[in-house]
Amino acid sequence: MDLQDKSSPTRLNLEGVKFSVFLSFSTIYDEGAFDLLGPSSSPKINQNKDEKGTMLKIALDHNGGAYVKGLSQVCVISGEEAQQVFLHGQKRLHALSCSSHSIFTIKLARHVNNVTSSKAKIN
Repeated sequence: MDLQDKSSPTRLNLEGVKFSVFLSFSTIYDEGAFDLLGPSSSPKINQNKDEKGTMLKIALDHNGGAYVKGLSQVCVISGEEAQQVFLHGQKRLHALSCSSHSIFTIKLARHVNNVTSSKAKIN
């Protein structure tokens, strides 16, 4: 098929294919990360915590990529639900009142016949 030919649309066979979308949202501050979606993001003060909540460790995976150890992931089923999750994390970020960097991650997993066949991640 010629890529310039718009007269014959490409059809995908999606029989047995499902997708899952997972979101995470963190803020990086003072050499640690704070989960903006999980229960640890509520402000508390005690050992291992400061006014921002539990500090999570930043680690390297087997490929040398950085990730936040223990960061929660929320599975969403619609764009509207994803937007609500993002806004919830944004409210928690603003409540911290600190100057830091935040990372919102979208993970997409494709499942063919109930087996995960590929994954993609956008930060």
